[in-house]
Amino acid sequence: MARPSVAAVVVTFNRKDVLRGTLAAVAAQTVPPDRVFVVDNGGQDGTKAMVDAEFPSVLYVRMRENLGFAAGLAEGMRRSVVEGFDFAWLLDDDSSPAPSALEGCLSVATMTPNLGAVGLSGGMLPRGVPDRRPHRRRPYGGEGATNLYRCDFVLLDGAIVPRDAILDVGYPRGDFFMMYEDVEYTGRLGRAGRALVLLDEDLIDRGHLGSGGDSADPSAPPWRGYYQSRNHLLTARSVGTFEALLGWGLRQLKLMTGALLFGDHKLTRLRLRALGAWHGARGVTGRTIDPPARTAPG
Repeated sequence: MARPSVAAVVVTFNRKDVLRGTLAAVAAQTVPPDRVFVVDNGGQDGTKAMVDAEFPSVLYVRMRENLGFAAGLAEGMRRSVVEGFDFAWLLDDDSSPAPSALEGCLSVATMTPNLGAVGLSGGMLPRGVPDRRPHRRRPYGGEGATNLYRCDFVLLDGAIVPRDAILDVGYPRGDFFMMYEDVEYTGRLGRAGRALVLLDEDLIDRGHLGSGGDSADPSAPPWRGYYQSRNHLLTARSVGTFEALLGWGLRQLKLMTGALLFGDHKLTRLRLRALGAWHGARGVTGRTIDPPARTAPG
């Protein structure tokens, strides 16, 4: 059989030096992608000039403004679908894949019927709450497949998604801006009856340069708590079950308690999470709170 065609989608914003390393890692794959799209979320640091000069085969796509990771992924995935690629390989600009990352994901994808996504990190959703602890995972595959697990969600960063799944389910929610797009989109794939498979190998080095830590970390930037609270509630509402809504409520209670006990800027954190809940209940979406300006890695 001919190898399936793959378009890599790398979303970036004002990190051309970090992006350079990621594009070099993509080019060094043992099975390289057939096309690479760099989706620039309106950065102003000369990313286009760098890409044009150093990676002339890469197709540069510029967004009109910073619409967030999910919107950038959606734009790149649309282009991969229009051009007829069998898979979209999704990457953040600060995530460096190991040389065998794409080959490993494709080997799993080609043996998985009705695939939704193969990811390099993921977990389960008890009561709609993400849980990435290893003991929660369900083994997937035949005898000897000790590194494969069936999941309720996978992280989009590093994942491959087949074209037929995109045509079936659509794209990540660009109106989320930041946070929870992984759980929402791959959860939607799973509810459509598609398999979500975790390839548990050390195949990607995530820089997390823009995150400042997970939103569950009391030291994470307070604005991330707003988007996590809002987008989790929007997802729970779209699922439409009491269990999903209860899970959101219990999760926010836990995170707000942690912020109150251990976080700095306690009142700001509580206010932003409460505002996220209010906006989620009202259906407010998009970039409503701007992160601090970023013009350099970190």
